[in-house]
Amino acid sequence: MIGRPTKVGPELRQTHLFAEQQGVVLCESDPLAKLKAIPIKMLAEKRLLLLRNNPHFGQLLLEHALQHEVRLVPIHSAEDFPSLHWMVRAGLGIAPCSLLLNDSLPMKLTAKPIRPAPARLEINAVWRGTSAGPTAEKLLQLIGDSF
Repeated sequence: MIGRPTKVGPELRQTHLFAEQQGVVLCESDPLAKLKAIPIKMLAEKRLLLLRNNPHFGQLLLEHALQHEVRLVPIHSAEDFPSLHWMVRAGLGIAPCSLLLNDSLPMKLTAKPIRPAPARLEINAVWRGTSAGPTAEKLLQLIGDSF
């Protein structure tokens, strides 16, 4: 499994893969899209579109905004990332995103960093047992070579 670091017991192992910088995805036509980086204060009162069945998605950005006394309006409305992207493109709000994904966003969307930047999101590989197995080891190597 690939995900956030977790407390592991004796039956689970994990290894750090990479850390990703978080930002927001917005329409290229949004005035904020012209900025190289978006000051967190400029996101005040923006609708933050989130995944309906994933309470952790967007949590980092919401906490970061609160630390800077910025209120975002969280709306858990999308079932999946394509739906989330269509909602942003339709102008219904902004969405949190990994800046690693900027090159793979649909047309007319862009991802921008936030300043000050939120903490990086740590991504680990987690598996059951003492070794990841040959297939998982190869996957871990490929992922490690990519970052």
